[in-house]
Amino acid sequence: GIGLSFFAMNELLTKVFYSMRNTKAPIVCSGISVIINIGLNLMLVDIMGLRGLALATSLAAIANSIMLLSWIQKAYPHIRINRSKRKLLKIVVAALVSVFIAYLVNILLVSNVWMPRMLYLFVDVSIAGLIYLFLLYIAKVEEVNYILRILKRS
Repeated sequence: GIGLSFFAMNELLTKVFYSMRNTKAPIVCSGISVIINIGLNLMLVDIMGLRGLALATSLAAIANSIMLLSWIQKAYPHIRINRSKRKLLKIVVAALVSVFIAYLVNILLVSNVWMPRMLYLFVDVSIAGLIYLFLLYIAKVEEVNYILRILKRS
């Protein structure tokens, strides 16, 4: 779950590098991330099984994001990725809370209601997304207002 946001961040940061005609940084960071992933896979698979593989992949994605962000800050100091640590904290907390609530809903659904697996996934993702947007709206993260304006136009 949490690794997905870092995979998305890696995609975005990679595109930033490509737009600056820098292909070396994403390749180097991805290579190091693959090595981290393999090492963590070997360590965690015996302890946690398949969950260890998922955790290792998420941790490697986080490491890749940190490396890409560090490289951007050094190579392109005029690009401001994170102007507000407070906003970043709000976004991370909203993501964690929404995923946790969706997880609890999943447990309740699976134990009490039968439906096809894809429907469980749809319900979980929908609930997590709605809660996430709601929490960001309450936290007054300004980008949510942009999303709401776009939705109103449609």
